Amino acid sequence: MAPSRPVVGGARNRRSEQSSASASGGGGSGRARGAGRAGAELPPHEGPPRPLNEKAKRALAALDWDRKTRKLEQHLSKSAAHLRESVGAANDHVYECKQKLKKAAEKRRLRQGDDGPREQSAREKLYEEQTLKLEEQVVEMTMLTEAAMRAVIDTSAEMEDERAVLAMLQREVETAHQQRLRRQQQRGEDEQMEEDEESKPKDVREMLQTARRTKHDEYEALDAYRRYALHNDYIAFKKTWHDAQHPEDQVALPDPTTWFDEDGNPRVDGGGGDDDEDDDLVVEREIIDLKCPLSLQVMKEPYSSNKCRHTFEKSAILEYLRSNRGTAQCPVCGKPIQERDLFLDELMLRRVKRAEKTAATQSQFPDESSDEENEAGDGDGDTQMKDESVLVERTKSVKKERRRGG
Repeated sequence: MAPSRPVVGGARNRRSEQSSASASGGGGSGRARGAGRAGAELPPHEGPPRPLNEKAKRALAALDWDRKTRKLEQHLSKSAAHLRESVGAANDHVYECKQKLKKAAEKRRLRQGDDGPREQSAREKLYEEQTLKLEEQVVEMTMLTEAAMRAVIDTSAEMEDERAVLAMLQREVETAHQQRLRRQQQRGEDEQMEEDEESKPKDVREMLQTARRTKHDEYEALDAYRRYALHNDYIAFKKTWHDAQHPEDQVALPDPTTWFDEDGNPRVDGGGGDDDEDDDLVVEREIIDLKCPLSLQVMKEPYSSNKCRHTFEKSAILEYLRSNRGTAQCPVCGKPIQERDLFLDELMLRRVKRAEKTAATQSQFPDESSDEENEAGDGDGDTQMKDESVLVERTKSVKKERRRGG
């Protein structure tokens, strides 16, 4: 290894000497050589021997775009999930506080004497005041969270529009360039240097701004129903919000067309407008079982199908599908389902957890009403949920959908 170092160093020194000698030569000759190089004509451009086809160009552009937007998409998805969980947790807490006040009032009623029900204690009065204040704060926070969810959806839509704009702009520029080349080839040599207005390249910045304005105007023309009520993230947010507000009173989720007023503002109760009295309503009742149809056990990880919306325990449905080579009929309705059709049902998971929490609370703090129910029951005294099903009232409007402008 030692003899090689002087050889490399000598070569490097010789190159540096040659460069310094050329630099230290006559100034006039150096400038003349520079002028000669500047005046020399460049060789004609030669394209790649194997140029990319249109499909390869689009794939290359998509690869660069996906790399830049992947993190943004992940952040938006996480933001939507956090907002959905926040609105559920906050309203759940208010409901739990109200339930404690309701139980305290019921106990006072059951323990009333000859003079009537007992009066509220100072501690109970303070707790009631704090609950009312908390409810006001949660209502305000819920509306802010709802506005943040719509902002997330708007950002997602803007990103999708930007992707579409860039793809369209790329196609237009490539098409204009190819047309310009064909026109130049059709001209003679004398006319090739003279370009008319039609053959001049378009201003890409102006094209980009025009396309962005068009997409923006199209999105602004949509009403709140088409912007948000049809979006999966907002639908999941609305279901969680509604379930947290009405966990046990069987109030059906209103039709999505009634979620916003005419000005696009969200309705707090999600109810309809003044013309609800004219709607013909069909009330349907169904039992949503918290037990998996396959395992017959209360679900821990409820997974529903996009094809039929039936829910199963994750491990049970995956084992069922894999035993049928990945594709099978739904055990409930018979529709074909695959593993890719399954998703974690957040709403059903909330119901399962709430039922478990209610059962645990009743077993730890039984009251007089629960004692009477136990005497009327089988009296086994276990701590499992007494009823693994939820009665849900669903209201479906059969009135024709209102016309929407835009």
